[in-house]
Amino acid sequence: MKRFNASLGKAWLAHCGLLLSTALSLSACAPLFSGIPADPDAVLIMPVSGTGLFNYEIEVSSISRDVYFIFSASADKDTYAVPSATALSVDGETLPAPSAMKTPAVFGESADKGQRIADFNRNPWSALGIAKAPSVPTAKLSSSNLGVPRASYTEGDTGTLKDGPSSWDSTCRYVSDTPIGVAADGTPRRLIVWVEDDSWSYDPSNPKQYLVTQEMVNWLAGKFLASGADNDVYDWLTAILGPEWGATPYSNLIDFDGDIHIVLADIEDDDEPNGGIVGYFWSLNNFTNAYLAGTPYANLSNERIMFVLDSVMFANPVGGGDDAVWSTADDWALEVYSTLAHEFQHMISFYQRSIVRDSDGADVWIDELCSMLAEDLLAERMGVPGPRGVDPSDGSAGPSDNTEGRMPLFNRYSYFPLAVTSSYDVYDYSTTYAFGAWLARNYGGASLLRSLVHTSASDESIVETAASAGGAQPGDLDSLIARWAASVLYSDREDMPSGYRYNSGGWFSSTLDGNSYRLGSIDAFRYRRYGTAELGPFVFTANGPAGQGSASSNVLFQAAHGFTGKRSFEINLPEGVRMYAVLK
Repeated sequence: MKRFNASLGKAWLAHCGLLLSTALSLSACAPLFSGIPADPDAVLIMPVSGTGLFNYEIEVSSISRDVYFIFSASADKDTYAVPSATALSVDGETLPAPSAMKTPAVFGESADKGQRIADFNRNPWSALGIAKAPSVPTAKLSSSNLGVPRASYTEGDTGTLKDGPSSWDSTCRYVSDTPIGVAADGTPRRLIVWVEDDSWSYDPSNPKQYLVTQEMVNWLAGKFLASGADNDVYDWLTAILGPEWGATPYSNLIDFDGDIHIVLADIEDDDEPNGGIVGYFWSLNNFTNAYLAGTPYANLSNERIMFVLDSVMFANPVGGGDDAVWSTADDWALEVYSTLAHEFQHMISFYQRSIVRDSDGADVWIDELCSMLAEDLLAERMGVPGPRGVDPSDGSAGPSDNTEGRMPLFNRYSYFPLAVTSSYDVYDYSTTYAFGAWLARNYGGASLLRSLVHTSASDESIVETAASAGGAQPGDLDSLIARWAASVLYSDREDMPSGYRYNSGGWFSSTLDGNSYRLGSIDAFRYRRYGTAELGPFVFTANGPAGQGSASSNVLFQAAHGFTGKRSFEINLPEGVRMYAVLK
């Protein structure tokens, strides 16, 4: 599932900490951050080992520095008590009491549909209330032959495609001339594109404001699956993750015929050209209707390997030039094109994780992280800004005052939790992307994504194992979340060491099976804070709004600005919250 806001524009290394200075000392009873070297470029990150109520002293003798405290809540705690930092000398700063901060009304759209699909995809057998039990030998998985003959499709064919309890009267608008050879498993694929009749251009009575044309269909189809090697989304993503479907050990799943269907329709029937659900993959369609009889999903499967893209957003001619004429350079055309990679990852992941490796599925935030990494890794090849929101030919951190991509919303709500498993909504995508982008740029790129998908695990251990395989030490989620927070604060620097890198000034490269992938740099301080003119992540001060106090969240607190001298802080650190001091 991929969702966009309607108005959205386009830890520690070696045990517990990284300390890039030998002049600092730490005491468990009275932590001390002092003797700062006279080097304005020194990277200074210090874990604080105190718990409960204790004093913490900072002394900066010559070069003025900004002082930040990171309060990082464990992923294993549902909520945490109020951490606080109160200055005992000079001036006082108190961390506001955390409470559930309301998001703007524009984020209030219902997540019911998206959450229902995400929950189903995670573990369809659980959603159906039926035990997952193979009814044929698992040896069937070794077969690479077509399971059944291909169905006959011709442009102009009509049919009714189901969207849960609702449906779309649709017409086939594209069929691959011949099955196209692929390297994923050696079985040729055929692409079939359907367009909801109410979204098609040739009905003069249609009230929808933006309608799909044959030009749009042909362009999108060619971007997803084209003749030749290494030249389309199918080739690029299956080279990392493997095929999207094949033989299975389950007789209640549809057979493998090598066909993939894309449906262009107004997903929520809202005629909304600028936001909402951009696309989705629903594994319900991988099940046979014979099996679904007697369940709440009886006769609702399309019995096809398919995903859906929003037709109104796709046809919206915004940002590419003449706003009255659709262009492949339009913002929404590129966004929907990028969504091909996002939804295709979900499709592949269901087969590779749930079927081939017999997993119970991944938590929704992990599966969405994988889909946004797929977009990120392919953005340069696809020629789209992707979730980074920067020109795909530019490996640098891009221009300042950037309002594009997922980072502006992360900046606005930098204290939101990461490991969200229910009620996942638009702002959660931004948090997940910010974390996943950092993870990929430090721990393996394309290899990391493959490790995240090729696993039988179903919880946070997926991330921990993949990060550890990429060199994270330690690799537990709590340490990763804290290290990520420090990396955000230092993302305006291009010289950070491995484990703290967002921004190298250029490309981050990774190679997998002889294929190269590049990720551009990210500087959180070059992005606006969504809905404001301010740059960089939200940092709490005594006058800031309240935080959430949720598991797997980071609160960034500015203790001092341009500071020299000595200051003591009384810290009240509750159980389950780690504290780190950062000097910039």
